[in-house]
Amino acid sequence: MKKRLLVMMVSLLLYGCTYPTLDKAIEKSIPYDVHDVVLIEEVGATSIVLYETNANKDNFPQIDEPVIALAIFKGSDQDGWKNVGPNGWTHNDSDSFTMYREFYYERDAQGEVTEYIPIYYGKLNNPNITQIITIDEDGHEKEAVLSEGSGGRYYVAFWDFMGLKGISKDGEIIDQMKWE
Repeated sequence: MKKRLLVMMVSLLLYGCTYPTLDKAIEKSIPYDVHDVVLIEEVGATSIVLYETNANKDNFPQIDEPVIALAIFKGSDQDGWKNVGPNGWTHNDSDSFTMYREFYYERDAQGEVTEYIPIYYGKLNNPNITQIITIDEDGHEKEAVLSEGSGGRYYVAFWDFMGLKGISKDGEIIDQMKWE
């Protein structure tokens, strides 16, 4: 019982606190060691933060290089910043790139969705890929945002899609993946 109470108190401290700046919220509320903030992107009233951290050696002993992770923050410098999650991910990978996805939902008191943000992101492993193109179920294409961190090159997209293509500087498709 005491252990459960301690876990609940720590969770409230981590996720119930607000911080005066986004930088301080990133530093104090992300439960992992942040090596490098790769990208901060505002989507509506929400700030999406992609960052590099270490893989858990107990679960992933084969991974030595930094891995990409995601945190979502709400707030402002006037009202304070709060980390609203998430703490997990689902992914696909190939030799050329990885693809992670998360979905952020905010609901009102009646349970209705007031904000929905699909977030797809990953690491580019193939140095010849210069562009990531997403493809929705109707075949429409849209370019993802690319960014660099100390551990490599990354992409992020804030819309739903079914697959993506890694494109070379000459416009050739190097690799493609469909979400399964």
